[in-house]
Amino acid sequence: MVNFEADWTFSDIRQRTNTAKDNKGMYNTGFGNEGNRNAGNENIGFANTGHHNKGYGNSGNRNVGDKNSGSENIGDYNVDDCNVGDHNSGFSNEGDCNSGSSNKGHHNTGSYNIGNKNYGDKNQGDFNVGSSNIGEGNSGSHNYGNRNTGRYNIGTWNTGFHNIGNINVGNFNIGSHNIGNCNCAEQKHGNKSISRWNIDKGLHFLCSDIPVLIFNKPFWGNIEDIEWPKFFYRFQGVLEKEIETAIDETDKEKCEKLFAMSAYSSHAARLLYFQKLWRRVWDAATKEDKLKIFGLPNFDANVFKEITGIDVYEEFNALDDKNIDKLYDKPRNIVLIEEGD
Repeated sequence: MVNFEADWTFSDIRQRTNTAKDNKGMYNTGFGNEGNRNAGNENIGFANTGHHNKGYGNSGNRNVGDKNSGSENIGDYNVDDCNVGDHNSGFSNEGDCNSGSSNKGHHNTGSYNIGNKNYGDKNQGDFNVGSSNIGEGNSGSHNYGNRNTGRYNIGTWNTGFHNIGNINVGNFNIGSHNIGNCNCAEQKHGNKSISRWNIDKGLHFLCSDIPVLIFNKPFWGNIEDIEWPKFFYRFQGVLEKEIETAIDETDKEKCEKLFAMSAYSSHAARLLYFQKLWRRVWDAATKEDKLKIFGLPNFDANVFKEITGIDVYEEFNALDDKNIDKLYDKPRNIVLIEEGD
């Protein structure tokens, strides 16, 4: 401890309290400090153990702020480096209280978020739980819109995957208020569309006393036993790719066009888009795979045409019942389009 003399000047005090040279403060063990009690060098501030800081209590280097344990931060209480803000544990954040790196916003847990209170990575918006969402309040990943639960939805309040529209419960729906999968319906029952064509195996178990609708008719059997044509699943893949490409490439213009088509356009416009996708998978399917549609429960060629735009009567040159039945062990309930329709 230094015993001060009454006749000491400030220069005397500074010289006797510093253990290194070129300090302009007191009790520094480093050199070149403009402040007091620095253990590091060339600090402008107090009690820094690192170097080149402007502030106090920094254990890192080149910080502008206080009590940073990282380096090159502008702010206070940052654990890692290159943050602009306070209380960040991570690197290169612009904001406060982020746990992660390269966030622009506050209270994010994850990295590369633009927004606030996201839990995940690469979100653009607020309150997302998941990654790569553009919007707010999504629980899932790769959604474009708000408050979706699931993945790759374009719209709002969807629960499921790859929906374009609002308030859908299910997958691969185009439009709003659908319950089920692969719907593009306009019919209403209360505030929700009636499912027109479901291929979701899980729906069979949602309620023991309500059947699944297939081709607008109830089906009470075991959906697990149905042999679905492969092109049905390829339809899902095509729609999936359309949505994922737009979202993954952050093509906001394409996302907005898809959403506007689904949410604001007429049913005819939505159905036209829906039918274009069906035409693509139908044209790529083999004849054998196409013929499997005649073995589906409740198959109705009129409904099939209404949904897909594909006239099986023309496609198969007016196949009659007998020719179709030869493909299966037992006759099926088939409705062909009548000539003149």
